[in-house]
Formats: sequence, structure tokens, C-alpha cells
Amino acid sequence: MDERRAHNRETTEHGGSIALAGRTFPCRIRNLSPGGALVEIESPHCASFSVNDVGQEIEITMPEGPDGGKGRQGRIIRLTGGGESVFMALFFL
Repeated sequence: MDERRAHNRETTEHGGSIALAGRTFPCRIRNLSPGGALVEIESPHCASFSVNDVGQEIEITMPEGPDGGKGRQGRIIRLTGGGESVFMALFFL
């Protein structure tokens, strides 16, 4: 299978937060690249997200990440999981 990503991903365990529609949720950044990220949002916060959020713009803040706590704008491109956690794939704008 051909890799379609323009940037290599780095596995991380950084904590952060996602802001969407005026609400902020804690998250864990599972992997990161210059073009995007995969984040995990755990219960009970994961219940706030659904497939209807795909395409929405968010702001992700990664205090432990390479941006030193500055927010990055992104778009939700995929949501998977359910129950105890949701995984959100983000494309940085």
C-alpha cells in the first residue's frame, strides 16, 4: 500500500486540548507531523463528539509539543472509536 501522507509521523504522548464550538476538551496527542495529528479524547469528553464533527475547524493546543503551547488551527478529517475514547485525525490549516 502506498503512503499518501506528505510528512512522516512521530509517535508522541503529549497532553493538549482541543477547542471546538466554544468548548475546550483535554486530549492526548498520539502522533504528530507538520501536516496534522492523531489525538485521543477519553471518557467522559469523548461523548461530546460524533461523525457530524468531521469537517469542523478546531484549535489544538499542545503545551508539551513542538509549538510550545501556541494553538494550531486544524480540521477534523476522521473520527473513530467510541465507548471509552475517540480518535480524531486532524489536518493542520
